[in-house]
Amino acid sequence: MNLLMIAAALAATPAHQTRTCEKLTSDLDNLSKSLAMNFAEGIADRRRSGSTVREAEYNNLLTRVRLTMDLMRDNHCRMPTSVPTGEEYVGSALKCRTDMLEAQLQSATLPESCNISKWQAKK
Repeated sequence: MNLLMIAAALAATPAHQTRTCEKLTSDLDNLSKSLAMNFAEGIADRRRSGSTVREAEYNNLLTRVRLTMDLMRDNHCRMPTSVPTGEEYVGSALKCRTDMLEAQLQSATLPESCNISKWQAKK
């Protein structure tokens, strides 16, 4: 009886499940971009206090990656074939960070290279 109820519930929610999986996949991609930015920000910053804060941020991002992947698994979403590390966005993150440092010298606007919605994963 319980198996029939579970099967009916799963069959009744494919549209919701698809939207949920799309959202979670997008969230995971954005977390990967955040991991790349965390890395890029750490290259130029050798202060101990900056390193400690960045390490805490990095650990929080990894926790969010794990929770997102757990939600993807629980919602029967297609799982990624590799662990998100941010490596696929490091080039974009480094360009953004360099442009940010240059922009600090010229203006207070965020450089176009920092618009993460336009970043493409390195294949």
